[in-house]
Amino acid sequence: MLSVTDQTRILISRSSPALMLLVVVVLSGTPFLFSIQSMPQLFFSWMVVYYWALFRPSALPFVVLFACGLTQDIMLGMPLGLSALAFLFIRLGVTSLRRFITAHQFWV
Repeated sequence: MLSVTDQTRILISRSSPALMLLVVVVLSGTPFLFSIQSMPQLFFSWMVVYYWALFRPSALPFVVLFACGLTQDIMLGMPLGLSALAFLFIRLGVTSLRRFITAHQFWV
């Protein structure tokens, strides 16, 4: 039997990718004074989806991706389902190419 502290740590570690994506989605919909457009902010959420789809795909289930995508669409005033569909395609594409991407070293 796990203690309450261990259960809390497990809950936080399992929900941190979804919370990270939600924070980035909310920040992308928040108007900043130095923001020129909202379009470049959209790519930050794509980076979060890409990272977690590459290193731990089970951390972001499809339902969480779809809900965060709908939230981003509502906050940015985009057509409903556009970001949700993009998040799902990013995850499907990255997970299908996961072995190829992780097997090669990319020098920058």
